[in-house]
Amino acid sequence: MEHQFLTRLVYLSTVTDIFKATDIEGSRADINSTYHKVLNDKRHTHIVMVDYKEENAREFSDWSMGSMPESSFSAPMDLKFSCTKKFSPHEMSGESAHLLMLSLKTSITSSLN
Repeated sequence: MEHQFLTRLVYLSTVTDIFKATDIEGSRADINSTYHKVLNDKRHTHIVMVDYKEENAREFSDWSMGSMPESSFSAPMDLKFSCTKKFSPHEMSGESAHLLMLSLKTSITSSLN
């Protein structure tokens, strides 16, 4: 029987000239399968894996994959987690990209309540 480790992968890509940071959580097999699909998807270019590790608990339990394009909503947080005011995920560490996604999730959840 194969063990199902909870795994997190953060990768950066460009999709039709839009920078994206993507955070995926799930089993190791599912994460690897999804990442290979992204690598073979011609819409994605400049793909960089910036973080991959096993986790003890999900941080995005409501979803298995989230991505964030540049937006005015994220602008105030960009400087907090990167070196510039402009959203530039290719210049962020994997942990910074993940923390930015968590911060956005918190902000979005708070604005919906």
